[in-house]
Amino acid sequence: LGQGPANPAADALIPADKKRINPVDPENMKKQIPLDMEWYAKNYGAALDEYTKIISA
Repeated sequence: LGQGPANPAADALIPADKKRINPVDPENMKKQIPLDMEWYAKNYGAALDEYTKIISA
């Protein structure tokens, strides 16, 4: 998982050949799925338990 620049003004400094790996580049933002933080707030414990079961199997 990558992270883009914390300062949006720094986006202009990213070389063109590196923009494809910048997660906050507008072309990459179109491909992302936003997290539903309200759902996670309500279901975090149960989701974590299920995830732990899956990866522990």
